[in-house]
Amino acid sequence: MPYDARATNHLSIDSESVLNWNRALPGQWFMGVVDTCLKIVKIAPVNVFDDRGSLSIQALNNASDRAMNRYASGADGERDGISIMPDYMKHRAVGVTHHTAVCQRAGFSVDSSLGFSIIKINNRFALIKSSSTSLNGDKPGIRINHSFSRMTNANKKGFFPTSTMMPIQWEQSIVDYLRRALSIPHICVSND
Repeated sequence: MPYDARATNHLSIDSESVLNWNRALPGQWFMGVVDTCLKIVKIAPVNVFDDRGSLSIQALNNASDRAMNRYASGADGERDGISIMPDYMKHRAVGVTHHTAVCQRAGFSVDSSLGFSIIKINNRFALIKSSSTSLNGDKPGIRINHSFSRMTNANKKGFFPTSTMMPIQWEQSIVDYLRRALSIPHICVSND
């Protein structure tokens, strides 16, 4: 199905996503996808230190351009490889991003889906990042963001485009929906 640019917060979420959110420890990252035609959200836990089933030494040592400044991230135990990240995320095929793996798991079309990340800070607060180059890059109304972390790591000056953020209307709709669906009173939006 084609992408639907008409944002709405009349969405649904599957029970596996809700269960994973409720059992997650503070600091847990999730990759999220919304199918804009089906109006369904799916989130899946991810270990920010994982590299396809093993720990990334570069991420652990803060030396990865894709995982810069994650040393203070992650749920308790993830630096040691203890994670609730599902096997389909750990062992996804080469070339399949976290977001496209979630899309495949949910049965969503890449053409009609947008990607985001959400971090569970605690039971009352979360941070959402509405970027996914693999899913958002070809949609109308996208925004290109500047990542301070990646710019610093690359030793660049000025604007440093790094990822593609979903259209602002969809970002606001997803934040509104997740506040209700996951009972999160406070969701902060990050542009980094």
